[in-house]
Amino acid sequence: MADKRKYILTSAIFLFCCLFGYSQNDAYYIKETEEGFHFVQIFTWQASDLVLKYDFLIEEQQSDGTYLYRDKVETEISSVEVSLPAGAFRYRITAYNLLGLPEVTTEWKTVTINKAYEPKVTAVSPRNIFLEEEQDGIYTITGEQLQVDSLFYLIPKEGKSEQKILGTIIESDERNRRVRVSFDVEKVDVGNYALNAVNPGGLNSSISPIVVKFKKPFDLDISGGYAPFYVLYDDTIETYFGSSFQPIGFSGRGTFIPVKRRLGYFGLSLAGSYFFMNKDTEALSVSSHALAGHLDFVYQKLLYKRMLLLEIHGGGGIFAFSDMKFQFEHGVESDPLFSLNPMVTGGIAFQLYVQKRLYIELGCDYTHVFISDMSLGYIQPTLSCGWQF
Repeated sequence: MADKRKYILTSAIFLFCCLFGYSQNDAYYIKETEEGFHFVQIFTWQASDLVLKYDFLIEEQQSDGTYLYRDKVETEISSVEVSLPAGAFRYRITAYNLLGLPEVTTEWKTVTINKAYEPKVTAVSPRNIFLEEEQDGIYTITGEQLQVDSLFYLIPKEGKSEQKILGTIIESDERNRRVRVSFDVEKVDVGNYALNAVNPGGLNSSISPIVVKFKKPFDLDISGGYAPFYVLYDDTIETYFGSSFQPIGFSGRGTFIPVKRRLGYFGLSLAGSYFFMNKDTEALSVSSHALAGHLDFVYQKLLYKRMLLLEIHGGGGIFAFSDMKFQFEHGVESDPLFSLNPMVTGGIAFQLYVQKRLYIELGCDYTHVFISDMSLGYIQPTLSCGWQF
């Protein structure tokens, strides 16, 4: 008999410690019925193997501050689900030991249930965003129950949920019918979005599509201009033509940009250059044409509105000496020399738009030509004029 009393006392102490670990951490879910949305609150507490069952008692506070019985749930698990209206409540839990006797009753704990309002978004402005234009990221949203503590998201229609962009309310009216929300423009890229309004409690409403795009889905740039070159290493050019700097040079470039994002524009370009080199002395005259053609990968980034653009490009192609001849006294001349050589190139350019489609380009390329018995490397500054189609 003493052992039984000791067991019951030990169980009671253990149950008391377990039950005082109970909590209600704003756990709920929303159930939609024919009558509308219902919130189901979930109350949980720490379980014990020494408990046969629990009684969960909840009372509702009246206008005079007193409490009246609301509900009582008997459960064998350490949680209950109840659907409560907005108001103030208190609850307590009684645990029954393995003999089926009430062993421990917790103190009352209060909880407040706030009323949840369902938002309704009827319009948003702007609906079409063009990334060529300067953006402030501010949207005007109209509807009903758009509260100051509502959350507003832009959610990509074809993206992942974690890519949603949270906005900040900067203005709202007292009737909860209109808000102005600011979104980080650097996070809004090309695509279709839904605007989602979420009120406290989880009720939400959305409107779509909000379209973010470029007015022009792709660009085609054609440019040409002056492009001399300067040899950085290998003295062959200087030896035969008297200088490392050759001033007679021209270049042309066609660039196709099929991929445009806020991060930048991506595409390909086909470029060509022409140089003429010559040197005349009393005893010797030497001349040569040089041609370079290459295909480059291109990255472009707008630096200032629609006026200044940065371009970085790089690729490979062919460099050719054409019709290189040596002429000596008495009309003696060598056979014309022609050679094809692989090359790699990379460079940078700035495009300044003087009007909507006309631009001036200032750039510089580095090129290395692979020639047997030579190691030819040169830089090529360019000053060009271009047109964007």
